[in-house]
Amino acid sequence: MKNLKCLFLLIAVVVLSSHNRQKGIRHDVTDSLTWSDFKARADRGSKFAANTSSGFNYNASMVGDSMRIMLPTIFNPRESWVKKKQKSAYLLKHEQVHFDITELFVRKMRKEILSQKYTLKKFNKSVAKTLKKYSKETNAFQNRYDKETKHSIDKEQQKKWNELVQKSLKELEDYKNPILMVGVKV
Repeated sequence: MKNLKCLFLLIAVVVLSSHNRQKGIRHDVTDSLTWSDFKARADRGSKFAANTSSGFNYNASMVGDSMRIMLPTIFNPRESWVKKKQKSAYLLKHEQVHFDITELFVRKMRKEILSQKYTLKKFNKSVAKTLKKYSKETNAFQNRYDKETKHSIDKEQQKKWNELVQKSLKELEDYKNPILMVGVKV
């Protein structure tokens, strides 16, 4: 389960390109996931009931003397699955929090990107460093989430995590917009 998430996030950082052709679901345009969003065939050999694959897209282009950055959080339906007999609203909420955690760290990326000053020469390298840093942090946080909730089995911990992630998203509400404009010195 974690290998797929880590791989997806790593690909997003290394490739640094848009995956819109995969028909991902953007966090900023959906209130919540539904089980119909999970399109991949369930891994019958897995001890887990579901898998959420999420990451981000990155695209930057010059607009005058600024860089227009698209940095949306994406849920990948083609790599996300659920075992039919284990579907429940409770499990769906656990999977939603995985997606929300990804959004939380993308908001941190956006905040850091907006706080820096750039030259055209060093722009790509600087942004790539930020994306890589927060991708690693996302993976560690996702793993901690599953460990502490025991993959949603510990209901008390699950409740705490639900609240923590929602509170953290609210604190970074100013960085919800996936479109960033940053000045770049030539």
